[in-house]
Amino acid sequence: MKYILSVYVMFFMLISNAQSQDALDTTRFPYSWCGYWEGKLEIIGSEGVIQALPMAYDISMTDQDSTLIWALIYGEDVVKGRRDYRLKVLDQEKGLYLMDEQNSIELSTYYIDGKLLSMFEVQDNILLSSQHMVGDSMIHEIIFTNRKNPKISGNQVIENDTIPKVMSFPLKNIQRGVLYKKQ
Repeated sequence: MKYILSVYVMFFMLISNAQSQDALDTTRFPYSWCGYWEGKLEIIGSEGVIQALPMAYDISMTDQDSTLIWALIYGEDVVKGRRDYRLKVLDQEKGLYLMDEQNSIELSTYYIDGKLLSMFEVQDNILLSSQHMVGDSMIHEIIFTNRKNPKISGNQVIENDTIPKVMSFPLKNIQRGVLYKKQ
């Protein structure tokens, strides 16, 4: 009797696991982005391209449907230049994700209007990270600014209208990579 019960339990576990894998829609983000993407990253300032280097994304599924390997690779050395991140699906319908850098850093990440976005501050620098598809290419952009020495304006009353304080920050550079899926 215990043997039959064990067989039934295993059978239902297998069916349940198969159904959850069948329910995974690999045509939707983030699963549709799986693959090895490579191209060139340019660091661009007001004077033009400052630096160019190879870059790649290595995106693949793990044994957990809610976690993907989201590795970012900078430079020629694909071992030393690899950042082995994990993208965790928190709520796919709401576009809520978490980028786990595997070193205690976790970034709130959002999928909005076809773009994967995160904004974060590190050592007085604010970065806006964006990835999206254009045709058969993935566009990777990071916009970088420093919080020091903002331009402050507003913060006054003009004709009974209270103008809020506005701080704008000097843009340092943009990192832009155009990557293509390797077949």
